[in-house]
Amino acid sequence: MFNNHKIEKLIEKRRQLHPNDPSVYRIWEELTEIFSKDKKTTIEYFERYCKEDKAYWISEVFDDISEKLQSWKFIECLENLQKKYPDIDMQIDIDYAKKAME
Repeated sequence: MFNNHKIEKLIEKRRQLHPNDPSVYRIWEELTEIFSKDKKTTIEYFERYCKEDKAYWISEVFDDISEKLQSWKFIECLENLQKKYPDIDMQIDIDYAKKAME
């Protein structure tokens, strides 16, 4: 399982940054690294443990994770996450994740 404390810490740092702050990229890289290590654990995290607020912030790196995992199961998991949290518009991020599979 992932270190949830580290994920929460990264999301909190990201939340506090201005969108144009170059530090955003470092956080994206760290999140991508965490979620790209193991497809099964990543899918389990999103299905069982990822709350709405975290899904919103992690959605920024769906395409980067997808590019590394190369898994249609991961894409399916993201689509289910969108259904689970319809108030968050993650569709464009999911579309980019699909394109990263090509």
